[in-house]
Amino acid sequence: MEEITLLRAEALAVIGDTEGAYTALNRACALRGINYTTINSPDIFKAIFEERRKELMGEGWRWYDQVRYNRIKKSNAIYATKNGKGMTFKQFEDAGGIYWPISQDVISANPSIIQNPYWQ
Repeated sequence: MEEITLLRAEALAVIGDTEGAYTALNRACALRGINYTTINSPDIFKAIFEERRKELMGEGWRWYDQVRYNRIKKSNAIYATKNGKGMTFKQFEDAGGIYWPISQDVISANPSIIQNPYWQ
């Protein structure tokens, strides 16, 4: 249930309903006794994604959260690439790096499937 509540908080924050976002965020955190406000956590997006990181640890959501967070924040963070050169998140996204590589077993089983260009 926390996952859905935190996604709701994220959606409310994106559309500009900061009060609703804090309410949903605090609903997800209530069992742990954490209470976020504009005073102790002025960046609602950072607070939401930190909570998602803690609440959903080990469930496989982190990568997708990172992509959404960087899109929302229009991040210029530098990401390492497969050849060791750095690029901004936007360059990484434009190059197709956010899409996972296709397993070689899948490609071997069906030759009409090709690897995502970034991972070739």
